[in-house]
Amino acid sequence: MAAVPTGARDRYRRWIRLDSAGYQDQALAAAERHHADFSVTARQYAPVAAVFHALAADPATVWTPALGRETEQGSEVAATTTTLLGRTVRLIVRRQPKAAGDQLAIDDGCGSSAVS
Repeated sequence: MAAVPTGARDRYRRWIRLDSAGYQDQALAAAERHHADFSVTARQYAPVAAVFHALAADPATVWTPALGRETEQGSEVAATTTTLLGRTVRLIVRRQPKAAGDQLAIDDGCGSSAVS
């Protein structure tokens, strides 16, 4: 926050984007302390993977086209809530269809889509 000019701090919404290396309690606590919105790319640890695999398998899940170039590639997103690091957070999941002949990951379901 020290890098943000004092006069601008209350006029703008604060956003913090972290990659999976920043997925730690201290980083999230700092974002909360400064009233910042944050997004974190979460690694597919077992608890996280379990949530998005359940979301992908649930026929009631509403998938909407992703925005931008992702739409052209057939990507879709869905959202749910879960608890990570003791916080209730919104988890956004993106799935991408695989083209014929694409290499599948070991944890891809029937091969029709991958959730990331």
